[in-house]
Amino acid sequence: MPVEPTVLFVAQPTSISPQVDHPDLIPTREVSEMAPSIDAYELMGKKSKRASSSKGKGKAKQGAQPKKRHMGTRDDGGTGPTVRPPYCARYLQRRALVQGQIFRHISRGLVLAAQGVHTMEARVFHLNKRLKNKEAEHNKALAEVMESATANYLALEKEHFNALNNMKKAEERARTEAEQKAKMEAEAGLKDSDDEDEEDDEDEAEEAGGEQDYQVVDSASGLNDNPLAPSNPAPVDPAPPTES
Repeated sequence: MPVEPTVLFVAQPTSISPQVDHPDLIPTREVSEMAPSIDAYELMGKKSKRASSSKGKGKAKQGAQPKKRHMGTRDDGGTGPTVRPPYCARYLQRRALVQGQIFRHISRGLVLAAQGVHTMEARVFHLNKRLKNKEAEHNKALAEVMESATANYLALEKEHFNALNNMKKAEERARTEAEQKAKMEAEAGLKDSDDEDEEDDEDEAEEAGGEQDYQVVDSASGLNDNPLAPSNPAPVDPAPPTES
């Protein structure tokens, strides 16, 4: 896109030659009808080119003739020769024209250079803006990733702690159940041993009662067989003490 320069400049052509009205000088672009031809070399204080060339080249070929400088031209009406402006005036005109062209070229080149500089500045500005936007987007994405990673880490850490607590609770529950089971087994073993002791005591008591009955029967039968024997019953050993 073209960039307009900050300072607008339009080249202005310079004046070709100053207009000076003097009675002794012939005005430019105006020639008197009967004015004689003017030699520019004489006006500049130099010798004519024709004379210098004829003196310097004496040994030139006879067929070769020096070029003549026509100082006058016919006008459109064909009335007579017209005189051109002096050499200095034409030189100044050409110089002014060339200077104007050079100035226009230079000014055009400067304008194009300024446009190129402004274009590059605009491109650099847009490039810096894009880089800043990309950097901001990168920082935002990085912040989001870090935030999500932190949240996931905290969630995993919380789940890990919960799992450890559940494992501890399960171990305590298993230990308590094992202790209760061992206690119940011990109580059951004591109860079984007490029942066995009671059964043994009952069996011993039954055996002692049977022996006493058997001794009484034997003594009664002996009295019947021996009438001279004393009538007092025979002494009976007391039952042995039971073990509690």
